[in-house]
Amino acid sequence: MGLAAFLMSMPYFWLGLVLMLIFGVTLKILPISGIGDWRNLILPSLTLGLPQVAVIARLMRANMLDVLDKDYIMTAKAKGLPNSLVVFKHALRNALIPIVTYMFLQIPRLFGGAVVTETIFAWRDG
Repeated sequence: MGLAAFLMSMPYFWLGLVLMLIFGVTLKILPISGIGDWRNLILPSLTLGLPQVAVIARLMRANMLDVLDKDYIMTAKAKGLPNSLVVFKHALRNALIPIVTYMFLQIPRLFGGAVVTETIFAWRDG
């Protein structure tokens, strides 16, 4: 959860530069700019996705802990259902409601971050 908090607080432009430094300059395994093949999509995708994944991971953990304490989960366990069925069918379904809501509310933020990310990774037309 510490890594998630770190990624949540990092702005897109800084995360993009750090990823460029690590994977493009130091390790030399990914291109750091331009439009080309599929490898040029990895760093911008990570730049946009990692902060969102961190927030979703923290939110999912908190929701699952909350849902697993509910009475209907204890009832399902008391009926003798397997733990995996209780978690995946009953708990996960109810814990995903705020996650899906959060994901749709973040679409405008992704568009704004995409503009910054395209600038950092030098995505230009022709």
